[in-house]
Amino acid sequence: FRDRGSLHADFWSGSAADLAERDAIGVFPVGGWWKEKPYLERVDALARYALIVTIRAPGVDVDIFTPVEAALTVETSVET
Repeated sequence: FRDRGSLHADFWSGSAADLAERDAIGVFPVGGWWKEKPYLERVDALARYALIVTIRAPGVDVDIFTPVEAALTVETSVET
């Protein structure tokens, strides 16, 4: 998999109330090798990405998966 791109990770830690106040979680491109080498013509190429979210609630005996799943909407938008 090493020839498939770069792995970038951001971590956020906060309370459930702080998480509930957030409007969205997003994935966006940053400048990289493709920006510095325009002759490779990769600027307009499609890019694969993944977003992984983990919610931990240690010591809490309540179902958090079901309400999160019910509220989750997967929105895909591409701006050109």
